[in-house]
Amino acid sequence: WGGHTYIIPDTTANWPTALSSAASQTYLSSPGYLAVVTSRDEHDAIVSFALKALPGVFNDIWLGGTDSEGSGDNVTIGEGRWRWAAGPDEGAVFWEGAADGAAPEAQFTAWGPNQPDNARNSDCLELKLTDQRWRDVPCRQRNYPLFEFSVAPTLTTTTTVTTTTTTT
Repeated sequence: WGGHTYIIPDTTANWPTALSSAASQTYLSSPGYLAVVTSRDEHDAIVSFALKALPGVFNDIWLGGTDSEGSGDNVTIGEGRWRWAAGPDEGAVFWEGAADGAAPEAQFTAWGPNQPDNARNSDCLELKLTDQRWRDVPCRQRNYPLFEFSVAPTLTTTTTVTTTTTTT
């Protein structure tokens, strides 16, 4: 979508592992990162892709957002200040506060009802495919990572990472 390529690996990981795994990937020489969602159109394209790539109601995906300044579940520095952890928008704040907070001007969000809530010390951003909304969940939880690459796929090249699915 939008000149970017998305890949979902065939295994789940906790968020810190997913973040480092995404950074270790390349596609057509472009470095990978956990997906950054900056518009409704991109969100809808990602949901459509993920629902096709991961059929089933219990498959959720990691996005690259966090309100932790460190890694793991016990780091709460910056609680309530959601930012993108990698990619071209690394460090950009997209939400301030709890469920009653607000997005800075021109920032897209798709939080579910009463989210983010920091329940169980939740610091990592999940796209829940059953309702197609964002939730803050504990970073130790296992989800499928969504790798993003800032390059459009070529029509003549099929690329896989281990056994992965790609789309545009």
